[in-house]
Amino acid sequence: MITTPPPRLRGRPSARLPSARDQILDALARVLDSAPLSRPSLRTVAREAAVSPALLHYHFGDLDGLMRCLYEERARPVLLPVLQDLQAASPTASGALTRFLPRWTTLMLRQPWLAACLLQAPTEVAGAVPGCGGILCNAVAAAQQQGALRRDLPDAYIALLLLALGAMPQLAQTRLALGIDPGPLTDPDNAATLTLLHLTVLQAGVAGAHSPRQDSTS
Repeated sequence: MITTPPPRLRGRPSARLPSARDQILDALARVLDSAPLSRPSLRTVAREAAVSPALLHYHFGDLDGLMRCLYEERARPVLLPVLQDLQAASPTASGALTRFLPRWTTLMLRQPWLAACLLQAPTEVAGAVPGCGGILCNAVAAAQQQGALRRDLPDAYIALLLLALGAMPQLAQTRLALGIDPGPLTDPDNAATLTLLHLTVLQAGVAGAHSPRQDSTS
């Protein structure tokens, strides 16, 4: 379901409206890129956009309004193709999930702001497309019915695991990951390598995936 855009704020239209909106949304994305999963202040975004806080208030109202517009105008267009592929592939759900993981991982690596936007957009907006988690969960359940995924694990758990794996680079830049060196795993150019690691974990697990390397020296 495609929702209608948020109503335009009252007041005299500004000739700068299109360029000002884009300028502010670009600034918010840059702020979130530099501090994934952060909750920026309106003043920080205004300073990054080189506009006055009053202009930001005029266009978006408050931080929730700003996040809502970032979701509607920037996040949803890049998410829809991935979700539509999952929705259209119920007869071959396992193939759709195999395509989803590298696409999701690459998207998270190349658009660091996206995770923060999805986490912070008002819930009535975030649940309107028409639920990324619900679409993914349905695809997982279909793959389980087809015997492509383990049936002893809840479909909701597997769906959340897939989402969490893609968001690993953002998590690596928070205080929770202090003491962990992610190395090249947060480099967008290594999306394919990271995807292969994700698939290995999903297919073989962590413990007992392979035997310890044998020492060939005598």
